[in-house]
Amino acid sequence: MSQRNTFLAIVHSLVGVPYHWGGREASGLDCSGLVVLALYYATAGRIDWRRSMWCQRMWETLPAVAEADVQPGDLALYGAGPDAVSHVMVVLADGRVLGAAGGTSATRRSNARPDQCVQTRDRIRYRRDLLGFRRLPLEVQ
Repeated sequence: MSQRNTFLAIVHSLVGVPYHWGGREASGLDCSGLVVLALYYATAGRIDWRRSMWCQRMWETLPAVAEADVQPGDLALYGAGPDAVSHVMVVLADGRVLGAAGGTSATRRSNARPDQCVQTRDRIRYRRDLLGFRRLPLEVQ
């Protein structure tokens, strides 16, 4: 299985995990924590961004992808502007996105509502503040 497919399988396996601001473990995740944890496991630990990557940095350092070229496993990033990226979701094959959503900086595993968790959304533009797309360094072979 390719790293990209492994990454997608891992993010799917984490659906329902509670939102936890700053979370980087399978017991509680925020949006960027989901991406970096799944990337860590998909690459067998060769890419470990669990302490060094967040939404803004993903926007600034990963290769941009045109909307017409987006593939499953690419990242959709959201925010007030290029200097204020605040959310990331993983693009799925059917035009949906998957990610840790619904929480705030005050949300922890212990106080997360059922709708504050890793979940899918029906469309990429489920928020009005979509900024663009980025590609993770995943092998497709």
